[in-house]
Amino acid sequence: MYCVPGLKDLFGDFEKVKSLLEKSKEELTRCDLQLLNETYNGWGDIISGKFIPAIDLMLAGTESEGDRIDLIRADALIADIDSWFQKNWDKVLLRLHEKYGYEIK
Repeated sequence: MYCVPGLKDLFGDFEKVKSLLEKSKEELTRCDLQLLNETYNGWGDIISGKFIPAIDLMLAGTESEGDRIDLIRADALIADIDSWFQKNWDKVLLRLHEKYGYEIK
């Protein structure tokens, strides 16, 4: 049997990534999306409409029968999320400070 050096380590890392994605999705689904939207308009929507679906697509794309298109779609959603956070993160932090006394450091 031919063995590629480092393949076992690569597979282990791949399984760790899948596990982190699954845990991330679990945590995101526990978020109170209405509270996020009440705190800052659109925050809950970006989580439910883009972030959770992106994780679902990443997980689907990693399955043995997964479609590479799923990974491309996930990447596009992540780009949308990144853009949203770049535009809004300072305002989200300011709102958290105003509403809940969250300290901005």
